[in-house]
Amino acid sequence: KSTNKSKSNNNNKTSDVNWKQYMDGVHLAGLTSPKPVLTIRVEANSSSEQSRLSAALSLLSVEDPSLVVEETPTTTLISGLGELHMEIVLDRLRREFGLEVRTGKPAVAYRETVDLKDGEGTVETDGFVEYDRAVGGVRLQGAVRLRLSSRISSNGVGCVPPEEPVVTLSRETRAYFGLDPKGSSEDESEHKYPPSLKALLSGVRGSLKRGRVGPYPLANLECRILDVDSELSNSPETLPGAMRAA
Repeated sequence: KSTNKSKSNNNNKTSDVNWKQYMDGVHLAGLTSPKPVLTIRVEANSSSEQSRLSAALSLLSVEDPSLVVEETPTTTLISGLGELHMEIVLDRLRREFGLEVRTGKPAVAYRETVDLKDGEGTVETDGFVEYDRAVGGVRLQGAVRLRLSSRISSNGVGCVPPEEPVVTLSRETRAYFGLDPKGSSEDESEHKYPPSLKALLSGVRGSLKRGRVGPYPLANLECRILDVDSELSNSPETLPGAMRAA
């Protein structure tokens, strides 16, 4: 019996080691909540109730991750998935917390995208777009070439739900940062990217949060980084900042 028990313990230790090796580098994506589509301003009836309102909204946002609360010294904004969602939140404030609040005019969370014209749904920069400035006495220089493509079918009919933009890398871009040109971003973890490439992706995604028509995020499109260049390639301290700014 003792021999069998010893073998069992050894097997358990071996399985633990194999499990750790298998999970090395694996990152769980986690759960994501739908993006808010409607925002309203709420205001307590008195300054004494404002702290209670903040505490109540903080608790509701923990219970409901799709409820987004933004507070400033002068304004409290709540965002959710539609009018019914907002009505439920206001009703809970009354019933569960005894708070009567004043509300402002609802604001729709608009999105922008690339319009299809003559069957073409792409917009490309006219060659490299260069950024070359000195910030705090440090020169930041970089150039990028991008292409925006619509991810909405040209024969699509009806309402299309908004989706986050997708950023992809061309073979030239992958080679510039020392990656396998034939690889795919979908099969890789960005945690292993070099700092300069992470900075470039951060800058691109940040620029996609505001379109040309208004201060609305872009949606339903692919942004492909066709090529990059920088005179600071041999400067690992300043290259990430240059890539992000470009």
